[in-house]
Amino acid sequence: MKDHAARLKCATVGFIPPGQTTVVATTSYQGAKFPKVGSGSYLESSGTPGTANTSTAVVIDSGAYIVSVRTFGADPITVKDLQTIAARAVKRLPVPTAIPATTTTAAPK
Repeated sequence: MKDHAARLKCATVGFIPPGQTTVVATTSYQGAKFPKVGSGSYLESSGTPGTANTSTAVVIDSGAYIVSVRTFGADPITVKDLQTIAARAVKRLPVPTAIPATTTTAAPK
């Protein structure tokens, strides 16, 4: 979740290939209010809104799992639709079960 806060604070992230000193590509990031799903969640868009390169993601922290729901394309999905999809994804997570402890006994002589 720290990376999300840093991206939104900077608003633009650039890529500098190993061994080079100049940025070869940049991506702009925007955030939006998103209702809490699971233990916590956030919404983030990258790219230029309304273009084919736009990506919108909801990331949900749900106990032992982190769920990411991502869309691509020029037609943005609504926050309400993303909330519905995210809630369904969290409901489909497997229920973690404890692995029973194993015991060993010495073989009879």
